[in-house]
Amino acid sequence: MVKSKSFILGTILTPLIIILFFGIVFITQKKNMEKVREYHYIDETAQVIPLLESRLPATMKMTPWTGDKEEAITALRQKEIKNFLYFPEDLFDEYTFEYYSETISDSQRISLIENVISRIIQIRKFSDRGLSEEEISSLLASAHAKTFEVTKEEGAKKKSAEISFGIAYLLVFLIYMSVLSWAPQMLRSTIEDKNNRVAEVLVSHVKPSGIMAGKLSGTAAAGVFQYLLWAAMALMGIALLKQAVPGSQVVIKALLGSLNPSLFIFFILYFLMGFLVFALIFGIIGAMFSNMQDAQNAMTPAILVCVLPMIFLMGVSQDPSSSFSVGISLIPFLSSLMLMRIGISEVPPLQIGLSIGLLLVTIFIEIWLAGRIYRIGLLSYGKKPTWKELISWVKNG
Repeated sequence: MVKSKSFILGTILTPLIIILFFGIVFITQKKNMEKVREYHYIDETAQVIPLLESRLPATMKMTPWTGDKEEAITALRQKEIKNFLYFPEDLFDEYTFEYYSETISDSQRISLIENVISRIIQIRKFSDRGLSEEEISSLLASAHAKTFEVTKEEGAKKKSAEISFGIAYLLVFLIYMSVLSWAPQMLRSTIEDKNNRVAEVLVSHVKPSGIMAGKLSGTAAAGVFQYLLWAAMALMGIALLKQAVPGSQVVIKALLGSLNPSLFIFFILYFLMGFLVFALIFGIIGAMFSNMQDAQNAMTPAILVCVLPMIFLMGVSQDPSSSFSVGISLIPFLSSLMLMRIGISEVPPLQIGLSIGLLLVTIFIEIWLAGRIYRIGLLSYGKKPTWKELISWVKNG
């Protein structure tokens, strides 16, 4: 498996595709903001536009509309103009203005206009009370939080909330992608062995449990090896980045300061156990069916369970110590959520131990079930087994 062309290409291309994906998203957003857009306007206050133009980027061009508001809306409907802003005379009292466009999906620019208009209204209110520009700037200065994570062992340690969340999210996402990529290999390889009659030869020389253990250990080892290669590639990339871009050293220092070596130990641990939990399920499904078409229906619930951690991820990250977050992260099939909690907060050792214990119990139960179903399922061909037959396999296996 490790020497196969697909593994080599996947190992090399996967990080490149991820980098390319985020690069395209970044460049697309940057190009979007650099694109000049024209905004026609009617300013009933006769005060907003000079201040607005001085605070907006040059890519947002303000053009006065000579007609009335209804004529501007008609021009929009006829595609003569694309954007229209209406600032009513009571803007400074009601704090509202109107924005018309052929599309209102450009939330980034709309938010920018809203922020600038809010600042203009605030400045006007303070100015009416006789405050100077320096006093107004001082009053409207934004606050920035210095974030510190407090633990029993280290006390208060300065950490970036965004970087801590980003690292934890990335590791959970890698587990999610790995389980979806590697665990179904158990199903495919088992069905291939049955279709090629290889299973009959293997069973005559090796116990079914040994076959299953070999498939599990081989696939898990390939996954760990792939992660080690990616880690080496990441370290090389960081080293090259430090030399090529001097300004990146500040970012890299902040990144390394937020890294916790124990997090990566837990990552490997939860990756292996999470993989085993789902690989055993897919292996059992492979032993039950003789072709991929029949197995697809049984795969769907297992894949949906794989996706669940990504659905609950944001809720857990917002309040990792809540009863909901603690309870859901202890569920063996959602164990990657525990890794998220470890990455962004201090999790009591008892909860981590309970999570690992429940995972091990789940794996042992699955191994027991898989061993019994494997014994009969590997040599079963033809029709799909009924629930009654599956129960019989477990009893007599």
